Amino acid sequence: METFLLPMLKMIPLPALRRTMPRFPRFFSPIHWLYSALEMVRVIRFKTDCPQTEHYPRSWLILEEARRRGLVVEHLHILGKPSTEYRVYFGSRRFYFDILPTRVIHDQLDDKAFVKKKLKRAGFPVPEGRAFWSRRHGRAYARDLKFPVAVKPTNGTRSQHVTAPVENENALQEAVNRAARYGGRFMVEHYLPGELYRVTVVNQAQVFATHRLAPHVIGDGRHTVAELIKQKNQDPRRGNTDAKHHTLHRIAINDATVGALTVQRLTLDAIPPAAQWVLLYHKRSCGAGGDLIERTPELHPETREMFRHAARVFGVDLVGFDFIAEDLGRSYRQQRCGIIEANSLPFIDFHAAPSQGQPQPIAQALWDSVLVDPRAHIGNVVLRSWSHTFMNVALRLIVPPVRWLLTSVKIVDTSRQPFLIGKLCSIEMAAHMIAQLKIEGFEHIHLAWEDAGQVATLRKLLNDERQLHLRIFEDGEVRGHVEYAPESRPFDHLLERHFVPPEASLIAPLQFYLTIPVASSAVRDTIETAAAAQEAGVVKC
Repeated sequence: METFLLPMLKMIPLPALRRTMPRFPRFFSPIHWLYSALEMVRVIRFKTDCPQTEHYPRSWLILEEARRRGLVVEHLHILGKPSTEYRVYFGSRRFYFDILPTRVIHDQLDDKAFVKKKLKRAGFPVPEGRAFWSRRHGRAYARDLKFPVAVKPTNGTRSQHVTAPVENENALQEAVNRAARYGGRFMVEHYLPGELYRVTVVNQAQVFATHRLAPHVIGDGRHTVAELIKQKNQDPRRGNTDAKHHTLHRIAINDATVGALTVQRLTLDAIPPAAQWVLLYHKRSCGAGGDLIERTPELHPETREMFRHAARVFGVDLVGFDFIAEDLGRSYRQQRCGIIEANSLPFIDFHAAPSQGQPQPIAQALWDSVLVDPRAHIGNVVLRSWSHTFMNVALRLIVPPVRWLLTSVKIVDTSRQPFLIGKLCSIEMAAHMIAQLKIEGFEHIHLAWEDAGQVATLRKLLNDERQLHLRIFEDGEVRGHVEYAPESRPFDHLLERHFVPPEASLIAPLQFYLTIPVASSAVRDTIETAAAAQEAGVVKC
């Protein structure tokens, strides 16, 4: 029964809708109805106290970060067996995700042919190549490209059924047969030499890069290859090959290891000289004992911006690119490089648990991107009902033309609100600041007058009548004031002319993100100046 239920659960929503449907649906959730029904008949069960061995490392990172933020995340079990599905609570609302909590999923992102075509059309560096169903046509295309080439299935296989480089006719036929057996359709592309990197982009803004190395040991002139492997496998961070809850794995000694050593004219009993690199497996696979070196700080600014644009091409908030280049420290324009594939649910643990380098807070960045979404609320301070939803939709149609009319006749001033709280240390910190504010009770305001240059607006109810209103601008300025809440006193909120500056205690959580301290004399001077300016009587809505 389990083998029947799992595919059925993953079919909702239908694949045709998943390209555009948000992972956090706002008004209705067929997944929630289905899970509730199955939970009532005890087919499925959600648990919060599951051991780490039941989770993939990337999912475990998400759970740990959620607990740190005070979020409740439950793990779905089907007929007593763990799955990859989770449920997270935002206040009284429930949302579901598979492995990672991405807001939007693109079901074609794992199709190598689709990704190559899309990126090439947009002008990004990709190796020349095409997808084929016909083995004969694929081999003919490889000959036209000239050797060496790379042959792989169009869908991800974790480096399995991938052959690169292919340098002669006999190897080509074998590589095509191996790739075609996996799924029928396969890719033939020009082989691109260089180092392999995994570059993960979160929220189309934050970029993380890890250098992926094939399983290897480095000689010291005293120990044999077998002894060096044993020493490396003693690292407590490495688990057995079949241990799914580990990012790094031990190096297994098998026929592939012996074959790789034979090519280098070595054996397991050989003593390699000091500093000699001994390759133990021909593929850069973590499951076979490969290494991960964190390189995010070394990523060239132009290359970083290129990956941000690549993520925007697909319109997703989480994507992992496999990138081949000579040196991440140089611009992609100054070297031979290319994006060879993309991953919709990338291994974010590559960046958080590398074998070398500084771990990166990628789980924190991913939760930030989810919490910034206006559809994800922490604590529903306002009751949501069908009448409230109807009014929201109606007001969204009415407010824009009314605002245009009032600003055209200069009844409403669209200049910025007067009370400057500070300026963001960097514009990249805006997402993290918004996420933190939402945990502390703030929520997005869907209907509000917009000041010039405004990019986000949030509010927090202080009591039955008053709210703290914050505005974030494109140049990094953060401004705020205390005003009447529209739910309790709508007319006073609309006609209010004299706003109150926020107390330092209310905006103290912002100090970490701002270059101007909340209690500084500059802020006090700004508040006093703005209060005097308001006496001019200009209506601010």
